[in-house]
Amino acid sequence: MTTEMGPRDVDLTLSERVAAHGTRYTTRLVASTQDDLSIRFTPSTATLSLSGESEHRGDAFNRGLLVASVCMVNIMLAFGAVGIAGEAMTAAAEVSQWLGLVSIVPFLLVATVGLVFGLGSAGLLFEIDVIDHTTEPAPDAVGELKERYVAGDLDDAELEREAAEVWER
Repeated sequence: MTTEMGPRDVDLTLSERVAAHGTRYTTRLVASTQDDLSIRFTPSTATLSLSGESEHRGDAFNRGLLVASVCMVNIMLAFGAVGIAGEAMTAAAEVSQWLGLVSIVPFLLVATVGLVFGLGSAGLLFEIDVIDHTTEPAPDAVGELKERYVAGDLDDAELEREAAEVWER
């Protein structure tokens, strides 16, 4: 069963659209920490789609935590990029005064993009829709039934009967 959470048909500001495009990659980073959960982000609609198995299927609180985590990672990446650019500008100024003056231009560019991206990510926190296509994890006994069936210990009728008992529990 699919559960939809969040505002529908949102109109994103420019900074939120910029952040939405970066959120695709942040979502991949967060998804790599999940075992049985597939996470995909669609920037044009600001929609986070979840599929796979999850113990928190349809739980709005846990899905809100996931949205907040993705947005906070975005903000941390923006601050990190600005911090690294600032350190590079400082290092360039220590090498040469002229190099320090020239390095102001890339720093300002990175700082501007970082500010827009960070503010957009904060705005996305309240604009992201979540579509939860997840299912409850299968009981552990299902894996045992599969193994017994493959080994030939169960025929089709026995498998069907025991599987029904497992899912009823």
